[in-house]
Amino acid sequence: MREQLGLQFEGIQYEGRYVIVDVVQKTRRPVERLARFDPPSNPGSTILMHRQPDDVWRIDYQLRDDEDGAEALKPENILPRVRSHRR
Repeated sequence: MREQLGLQFEGIQYEGRYVIVDVVQKTRRPVERLARFDPPSNPGSTILMHRQPDDVWRIDYQLRDDEDGAEALKPENILPRVRSHRR
């Protein structure tokens, strides 16, 4: 649509790969988006956590360039990684 209207989009973009996991957890934590950059549980990358309806927390963790996406999606690799974010 922008191209057809001749409009420019200002900003920057980058290629990023993320694994997105939804976790059901009742909590009193305020409803806010949490962003962690270069955290100990995901060095060199980012983690985004935000609350969804029905006590669901969505965790988006960025894969580093050297990580295999297929391996990162295996359940046996997801659970330990998600558990490491709660610290």
